Amino acid sequence: MEAGLKRGEDFFSAGKLKEARGCFEAVLQTDPQNKEAYNNLGVLAYREGKMGEAFDLISKALKIDPFYREALLNFSHVLRRLGRMAQILPLLERVARRYPDDRVWLDLLNEARSAKGEAEEEGADRGGVRAGRMEGRAAPFEWRVLHGTMEIANQMNTYVSGLRNLRVSAKTVCYYPNYLGYRSDYVIDVPSFKDVHEANRKTRELAS
Repeated sequence: MEAGLKRGEDFFSAGKLKEARGCFEAVLQTDPQNKEAYNNLGVLAYREGKMGEAFDLISKALKIDPFYREALLNFSHVLRRLGRMAQILPLLERVARRYPDDRVWLDLLNEARSAKGEAEEEGADRGGVRAGRMEGRAAPFEWRVLHGTMEIANQMNTYVSGLRNLRVSAKTVCYYPNYLGYRSDYVIDVPSFKDVHEANRKTRELAS
């Protein structure tokens, strides 16, 4: 079993994804409860951009072992890409109770809680729009976009220029002052904050 996993991981490192998948699937043929094989197949699916498949496979790994660290971290990446980070909150709460001093889980827990709060606020906003329509009033709606970047500043400015041409209220935010000489509407100097959550809170304030 371990040999099959090791071969698959070696193939994966060499970029031979088809061969890696074959190794992990072979492991599951003889050991259907192998959490590492499910997790690794999920990583392969993620690498190929198949987020739904990655979600299903890593979920199976976590059903076998809800405290499997690698699968939890990978699952958070998948949910982040799917815009469903709040979904991992119950799992993270259990893990944080078991490992209260592990900063990795505390940071992810805070991120999931923030995602849940944002989803609830968005749901409340949608509810207000529905009520307005039922009463026969035109619910006011205006697109507002805050686009930030850590690396590809030229793309950010191109996107925002296009949005403005469409009469969308769009602003840019740069996380490092004077990054590549691009001028932004807002600047958030990340190194000046004590942690990334403080920077995220500042970003949400600008977007509100």
